[in-house]
Amino acid sequence: MAEIVQLNVGQCGNAIGSQYWSKLIDEHSLNNQGEYIGNKDLCLDKVHVSFNENSKHVYSPRAILVDLEPSLIDDIRSGTYGNLFHCDNYVNGYTSAGKNWARGYYTEGREIIEMIRDTLTKELEKCDRVHCLQINHSVAGGTGSGLTSLIISKIVDDHPGLMKISNTFYPTNDLESCPFESYNAVLASMELIENVEMVSVFDNKSLHNACGRNISGTKHSLNEINDLAALFISDTNAPMRLSGQINTNFLKIMHNIIPFPRLHYMVPKISKINLNHSLKESPESQLITSIFEKSRNLCSCNYTFSGSNYMTAYISCRGNLSLLELQKEGYAYRKKNEDMFAYWIQDSLHISSTSIPSESLPRATCMGNKYEVYEVFNNIGHDFAELHQKKKYLHHYTDQGMDPMEIIESESTFNDLISEYQQCNGCCCNFESEGEYEEGEFDEEDDQ
Repeated sequence: MAEIVQLNVGQCGNAIGSQYWSKLIDEHSLNNQGEYIGNKDLCLDKVHVSFNENSKHVYSPRAILVDLEPSLIDDIRSGTYGNLFHCDNYVNGYTSAGKNWARGYYTEGREIIEMIRDTLTKELEKCDRVHCLQINHSVAGGTGSGLTSLIISKIVDDHPGLMKISNTFYPTNDLESCPFESYNAVLASMELIENVEMVSVFDNKSLHNACGRNISGTKHSLNEINDLAALFISDTNAPMRLSGQINTNFLKIMHNIIPFPRLHYMVPKISKINLNHSLKESPESQLITSIFEKSRNLCSCNYTFSGSNYMTAYISCRGNLSLLELQKEGYAYRKKNEDMFAYWIQDSLHISSTSIPSESLPRATCMGNKYEVYEVFNNIGHDFAELHQKKKYLHHYTDQGMDPMEIIESESTFNDLISEYQQCNGCCCNFESEGEYEEGEFDEEDDQ
């Protein structure tokens, strides 16, 4: 059994993680105490991928919950799912990181890093054959950026062969809550670029916009936004923890969709069947077509390139669907819209399907390895440069013991990543393209 261990760091990471585990206990027919209440053995077929089982057949998530402040962890511990998690897997400090990467990495984070290392090692030792560590966090605040960076650096030392993937939330200009979020994001980029194998890039602006398409109503709470992100995460790893039509794992996915190791940042997308859509189009065709609409992005990168938009893409579908039909539709879509995909990768679209639905309507999620993701980094880099040139807020970081050269090195690494995406798109595309299509652009042709 290839187990997936989850690490939730900071307010954002734990909010997403809580929603994620609420979905998993429903899918595996467990109550909030971890007891099995279902009547179908299929629900327990791969339950050990995500859950530990004790001698009383009570299941607890393979998850570690970390924050520098005690209040959030206390809320989870005393909440609906507090008894679901093992009591030893809660780790917290007693002082906030103050939205400062350096406090999370150099000062407050150092106070609890040994507890985190011990807890993670014990959790990994419970696994027969651990598949990966899945990290949920934000790089806007101090805990999610700084403490996560510190944890990753220690994991590299303690568990050098452990595969790490992350669901990372990036700041956007219009939703900025701290004037030096760009410092945190750039400083956190060092570990994410060098020591994490795959990163899914989210931001709250795009999640809020996507909620308008996936959740009824016009006003969306933070809970709804977190729920949509958790939905993406659970659907993406569904083929690994539920019986499906094809066996896959993150190692296979990365082998297929990451042609260059450093260009491992994925654009997350989500779509579901539209009941008002033309009945002439099959569910398989509708999902494949809709998942490539710009509005399905869960991060803000809608820039239109001169050249292909996608190097590769992985689509995970759920519901009563035919994998063969999904693959046929995927092949047909790629052939029809070949300018959207890199010409130099022939097998650039990969699809899996899980027949066990999480709700009544079929749904698809996509991890797109898109050149456009550089737009997210470019915006952050621009904000960072404006602050750093004026040395604004820099004392907040150097006061914590950070060498000013570290921020220069981080900026250089971050800019190198941006350049690599630009160069890859420039040298690998020898034709002009208008990029992704707007919703409905191909509907008329599809119906003919």
